[in-house]
Amino acid sequence: MRDTGDTMRDTRTPLEKQLGAEMREHAEGECLSFEQMWAVAQRGHQAPDYHRVMRHIATCTACRRAYLELRAIEHMRRRESLRRMRQLLGQHLAWVPAVGVAVAAVALAWWLWTPRSTQIAQQSPILVRPEPPTTLVAPEPKGTSTTPRLANETPRAIEPPTELPRPKTPLEREIASLKKVEPFIREAVSAFTALVAADGIRSDNRSLQAPPIRLLMPDIEQNAAIADTRPTFHWQPIEQAMSYQLQIREAGSSQLLLETTLDRIQTHYGLPPAATLARGGKYELLIIASRDGEEPITLQRRFRVLSEDERKKWEWAQRHERTHPLLSAVVYYYHLDRYTDALRCLQRAQQEYPKDAQIARWLTFVEYRIRQREAEFSR
Repeated sequence: MRDTGDTMRDTRTPLEKQLGAEMREHAEGECLSFEQMWAVAQRGHQAPDYHRVMRHIATCTACRRAYLELRAIEHMRRRESLRRMRQLLGQHLAWVPAVGVAVAAVALAWWLWTPRSTQIAQQSPILVRPEPPTTLVAPEPKGTSTTPRLANETPRAIEPPTELPRPKTPLEREIASLKKVEPFIREAVSAFTALVAADGIRSDNRSLQAPPIRLLMPDIEQNAAIADTRPTFHWQPIEQAMSYQLQIREAGSSQLLLETTLDRIQTHYGLPPAATLARGGKYELLIIASRDGEEPITLQRRFRVLSEDERKKWEWAQRHERTHPLLSAVVYYYHLDRYTDALRCLQRAQQEYPKDAQIARWLTFVEYRIRQREAEFSR
């Protein structure tokens, strides 16, 4: 028999043999590390730099030999792991059907051979936990969204709501009694209390000089603003007066809005519809009393008319004078410059709270402001 080696003769040409020898002697790049070859043996195409590594293995005899050995080791490891897993699964599942059949057979034999009465008698008693006494739940009103609970469920102890601090001062009680506290009310309270705290209590013993003509209506001697757009002007008569001249012009303007002359017995004058004053307007009043053989007496004062927004606040204060005198007082004073109205409200509050120090302090403050206004008017 011819040796099999004869059939495996090298059929390459001399040139191919020479090229193969040179490639083995001159491999591509440096030899690979163990980690690179192990990664290719484990992960194959998914290994990093797979193509570069395989090109080097194809041209490097040492790396190719090491790679083939590592691949054989990885193949043996996978086969051994698969064999062990099959053995474990076989061991764990082999006894399950047998045990199940045995348990079923024993249970069926006991059921058939034991009398029914004996089964009932041999049942172990079941301890029943005593139920709590049933609590009747009162029906809840319709429309009330509550958490549903069983009838025998013991209701939870309802914690009493946290009580808000009760208002202590009369001002706090008035604020708490309002359903809605408008922003202008809060502004007036804050500003007025700050004014009183910053001003302090003053003593004013100076004597006021009477104005040359005492104006009775409107009350601009003590207040800076009026609410009526067609006020009636009324003044005290002047002795030896022959006639009165009344003029109204816009403040800071020389243009007359109204000018009229009245005889000596006529000391009041109501504005006609054509001379209606504008809301929010500022005006100057001039009353001249002419006397026979003497110089005329002149009264010249400025005032303003409440704006539309101020008029609404004035109406609010008027509606709440009896129920909320302190809040009405601060609105009158701060927003409207109506000092006598504020004084009237504070006097009402003092009657309700005669021992309240804050109200007494406010009264002193407003009275002083009125005296200031009168002094300005009498100049």
